Amino acid sequence: MIRTVAWALPVFFVLGCQRSPTTPAPADRPPANQGVEQPKPLSAADARRPSLADEPRSFQIEGRRIRLTEDASACALTHAVADQPEQVVKLSLSPPCHLMMWKDSPPRREANRTSTNAEADSDGDPVGQAGDPMAWRYPTADNATVVAIIGDPVPERMRDDVYRRWIDQGFHCAGSIQGVALRKESVSATPPRSQVGVFCVEAGLDQKEFWLLAHPPSP
Repeated sequence: MIRTVAWALPVFFVLGCQRSPTTPAPADRPPANQGVEQPKPLSAADARRPSLADEPRSFQIEGRRIRLTEDASACALTHAVADQPEQVVKLSLSPPCHLMMWKDSPPRREANRTSTNAEADSDGDPVGQAGDPMAWRYPTADNATVVAIIGDPVPERMRDDVYRRWIDQGFHCAGSIQGVALRKESVSATPPRSQVGVFCVEAGLDQKEFWLLAHPPSP
């Protein structure tokens, strides 16, 4: 099983560590995210704090109020503008499900980037602040702002010593990931990436995963 570079690094939390059994093919690999500050390390004390995942809450993002819900068999994300009734986006994930969250302030792009190679620099911009759902906005995806939700059990083949250590520390982990794309006129679920790795709220999520959610391959 090939692991991404993130596994060679310490566990960190602005949410940027994820394990995957396969490396994306070159045609599917997102552009490098140059000009973005690196995440700060997660302390052992913070790693054991469950507050980011344990309490269902509503959040304001891009002018909408969003909330993650679930029943015995499925998860969904509700959204509403101002005092309008909530609408529901059904997800292809089984519970428990969790929104990926910013533990610290999101990385910010340098004011002046020197790269002139569009393929070498992702167009994503982080959205939100510490305590908000992780989100990235992509002009190349019809200006979608994408949040990420994890769900489904972790496959048995991926439950190695690292996974078991994370569970012992109280991490909230799942085996699949799906995005919800918020645009000015619409809110929709992205295709799920099912059983592709181990995703944990406390371990974080790299920007490239948001890029893949925002730019699914053509059918």
